[in-house]
Amino acid sequence: MKIPYIASEWQELFRPKETGNYINDHCIVKDLEGKYHLFGITSFLGGATNERYFAHAPEVLKEDYGWYITTCGWNGYDNMPNPGAVSIARLEWREEK
Repeated sequence: MKIPYIASEWQELFRPKETGNYINDHCIVKDLEGKYHLFGITSFLGGATNERYFAHAPEVLKEDYGWYITTCGWNGYDNMPNPGAVSIARLEWREEK
Protein backbone atom coordinates (compact mmCIF):
# COMPACT_ATOMS: atom_id res chain seq x y z
CA MET A 1 0.00 0.00 0.00
CA LYS A 2 1.23 3.51 -0.79
CA ILE A 3 0.93 6.28 1.78
CA PRO A 4 1.32 10.03 1.23
CA TYR A 5 3.98 12.11 2.95
CA ILE A 6 4.87 15.80 2.85
CA ALA A 7 7.85 16.05 0.50
CA SER A 8 8.62 19.77 0.56
CA GLU A 9 8.78 22.75 2.86
CA TRP A 10 5.55 24.67 3.46
CA GLN A 11 5.31 27.76 1.26
CA GLU A 12 2.96 30.64 1.88
CA LEU A 13 0.49 30.76 -0.98
CA PHE A 14 -1.94 33.55 -0.05
CA ARG A 15 -2.55 35.88 2.89
CA PRO A 16 -5.71 38.05 2.93
CA LYS A 17 -5.28 41.72 3.77
CA GLU A 18 -8.32 43.78 2.82
CA THR A 19 -11.27 41.93 4.39
CA GLY A 20 -9.68 39.56 6.90
CA ASN A 21 -6.55 38.21 8.50
CA TYR A 22 -6.97 34.48 7.82
CA ILE A 23 -8.62 32.12 5.32
CA ASN A 24 -11.12 29.40 6.18
CA ASP A 25 -12.95 26.81 4.07
CA HIS A 26 -10.74 27.33 1.04
CA CYS A 27 -10.33 25.50 -2.25
CA ILE A 28 -8.07 25.76 -5.28
CA VAL A 29 -9.56 25.30 -8.74
CA LYS A 30 -8.09 25.22 -12.23
CA ASP A 31 -9.95 27.25 -14.86
CA LEU A 32 -10.36 26.43 -18.56
CA GLU A 33 -7.19 28.38 -19.40
CA GLY A 34 -5.13 26.33 -16.94
CA LYS A 35 -4.83 29.07 -14.29
CA TYR A 36 -5.26 28.21 -10.61
CA HIS A 37 -7.53 30.28 -8.36
CA LEU A 38 -7.94 30.16 -4.58
CA PHE A 39 -11.35 30.86 -3.04
CA GLY A 40 -12.19 31.03 0.65
CA ILE A 41 -13.99 32.94 3.37
CA THR A 42 -12.40 35.39 5.79
CA SER A 43 -12.93 37.84 8.63
CA PHE A 44 -10.93 39.96 11.05
CA LEU A 45 -12.96 38.66 13.99
CA GLY A 46 -12.80 34.88 13.59
CA GLY A 47 -15.63 32.46 14.21
CA ALA A 48 -18.10 31.05 11.73
CA THR A 49 -20.76 33.72 12.38
CA ASN A 50 -18.30 36.49 11.48
CA GLU A 51 -16.92 34.96 8.27
CA ARG A 52 -18.90 37.13 5.88
CA TYR A 53 -16.19 38.06 3.39
CA PHE A 54 -15.23 36.14 0.28
CA ALA A 55 -11.57 35.96 -0.75
CA HIS A 56 -10.27 35.25 -4.25
CA ALA A 57 -6.64 34.94 -5.29
CA PRO A 58 -6.35 34.66 -9.08
CA GLU A 59 -3.40 32.77 -10.56
CA VAL A 60 -2.35 31.66 -7.09
CA LEU A 61 -0.19 28.78 -8.38
CA LYS A 62 2.35 29.35 -11.10
CA GLU A 63 3.03 25.64 -11.62
CA ASP A 64 1.18 22.36 -11.44
CA TYR A 65 1.94 20.87 -8.03
CA GLY A 66 0.51 17.46 -8.86
CA TRP A 67 -0.59 16.06 -5.50
CA TYR A 68 -0.44 18.69 -2.78
CA ILE A 69 -1.78 19.57 0.65
CA THR A 70 -2.84 23.01 1.87
CA THR A 71 -3.43 24.42 5.31
CA CYS A 72 -5.23 27.53 6.44
CA GLY A 73 -3.36 28.33 9.64
CA TRP A 74 -5.53 30.22 12.08
CA ASN A 75 -3.93 33.10 13.93
CA GLY A 76 -2.79 32.00 17.36
CA TYR A 77 -1.94 28.39 16.53
CA ASP A 78 1.83 28.08 16.86
CA ASN A 79 2.09 24.67 15.22
CA MET A 80 0.70 25.86 11.89
CA PRO A 81 2.99 27.09 9.13
CA ASN A 82 2.44 30.77 8.31
CA PRO A 83 -0.47 31.48 10.71
CA GLY A 84 -3.30 33.34 8.99
CA ALA A 85 -2.21 32.37 5.49
CA VAL A 86 -2.92 29.49 3.16
CA SER A 87 0.26 27.44 2.78
CA ILE A 88 1.05 24.61 0.38
CA ALA A 89 3.38 21.60 0.38
CA ARG A 90 4.01 18.93 -2.22
CA LEU A 91 2.86 15.36 -1.49
CA GLU A 92 4.66 12.27 -2.68
CA TRP A 93 3.81 8.60 -2.16
CA ARG A 94 5.89 5.76 -0.72
CA GLU A 95 5.34 2.08 -0.21
CA GLU A 96 4.37 1.09 3.31
CA LYS A 97 6.06 -2.10 4.47
